[in-house]
Amino acid sequence: MDGIGVAFHAILAIMGGIATIGGGTAVLMRWLNPYRKMRQSVTRHGELLDRDQHRLDDIDEYNRVMGGCMLALLHHEITGNDVKKLEDAKAKLQEYLLSR
Repeated sequence: MDGIGVAFHAILAIMGGIATIGGGTAVLMRWLNPYRKMRQSVTRHGELLDRDQHRLDDIDEYNRVMGGCMLALLHHEITGNDVKKLEDAKAKLQEYLLSR
């Protein structure tokens, strides 16, 4: 009976060790999960900010081109003769619209 008791205690010790390691792993995963989620969230926000910056740069370029065209039209309307500036503004606008 002594051999069976030792074997039974050994099996219980092994099972207890497995349960302890499994519980420790579960606790560790619960601790690390918020960090992992936060890291993914920060990465996603960085991607969104980069995309938004690109859109804002496009809007700035569009506003510069449109401002130049409006200025050329205004100058032509006031002076009545500056056709060269209108042609340059048209070329810039055409180049901008075709490159998009």
